Amino acid sequence: METGKYYLYGAAVQGIQQFIFQTNELKDIVGASELVAGICTDDFKEFEQKDGGGESIVRAAGNIKYVFTSEEECRRAFREFPKKIMQKAPGVTISQAVVRMETKDGNSNDADNFGSAVDELEKRLRAGRNMPTRSVTIGMMGMRRSRKTGLPAVAKEKGEYLDEATQKKRGLSGRGSLNAARLAMGWKETQCGAKDITYNIEDLTYKNDWIAIVHADGNGLGKVVQAIGKDREKFKLFSEKLDEATVCAAREAYNEIKEICTGENRDGKNKNKKPLRVIVLSGDDHTVAIRASLALPYAKAFMTAFERETKEQLKDLDIEGLDDGLTACAGVAFLKSSFPF
Repeated sequence: METGKYYLYGAAVQGIQQFIFQTNELKDIVGASELVAGICTDDFKEFEQKDGGGESIVRAAGNIKYVFTSEEECRRAFREFPKKIMQKAPGVTISQAVVRMETKDGNSNDADNFGSAVDELEKRLRAGRNMPTRSVTIGMMGMRRSRKTGLPAVAKEKGEYLDEATQKKRGLSGRGSLNAARLAMGWKETQCGAKDITYNIEDLTYKNDWIAIVHADGNGLGKVVQAIGKDREKFKLFSEKLDEATVCAAREAYNEIKEICTGENRDGKNKNKKPLRVIVLSGDDHTVAIRASLALPYAKAFMTAFERETKEQLKDLDIEGLDDGLTACAGVAFLKSSFPF
């Protein structure tokens, strides 16, 4: 029998929360979120196998799983991808691992082989997280530092000294960020112009200085992945459907709290600003900065919609125990808009 060799590559992004919430500047937080979101999608594209022989399994929420048929292409990704990411987003690190699969008849969909390879990959990735990575942040001892992060400044913009990471975040907090916000929440251009998007924390406040950070994620994902991890196609489809369900749940939650906002008489420049700003919306993870009075209604609406959407999106996958969809839990932190995150 012919034996095929395949290489299951895995990467996990570390330090995401610290990188995103390094300062209280919402435009920097949003820019950092955009940088992180692109790591698994756009940034990995150049490392996909050029002859089309590879296959993407998971590309969301800071996790990548990709099957290479070329050892040379796999080695290139392993060698060059972390450097690219750490230069693009200083402060973020990547742990990587590769497992070689040998399958009978050249069939990379061999369920038992793929399942054991995924288990071994996760084991190696966990070990990789404990290996320290050298920082690529540049700077000298005798130089100015960013007033907000304490890191060495590399540029001065409008009287403000910026470190390398903040400079890169600012580059993505403009028009591109506006389009991403529209896409995530399903806003049409006529419903959401540049003046309506929240760029500063103070734009979220209403009547007082309180805001909230809401973070939610799905329950029991580990058990689900264990149950379907051996089925390559189902694993891939599950990842795509879960991402779609999370986005739909966020849109439904916003539409529900929008009714609460109706009739609010906001004065001044904040009058038409959206009362929230999405920070993370990928896989089963969702983080949002929001006006304090809307935080609990939004969290409740998201969790309810998430259960309903996952039930609808995942029903055709025939996964044991998911007939009623997935549930989610959420945490809410209330803080003054001037307090550190």
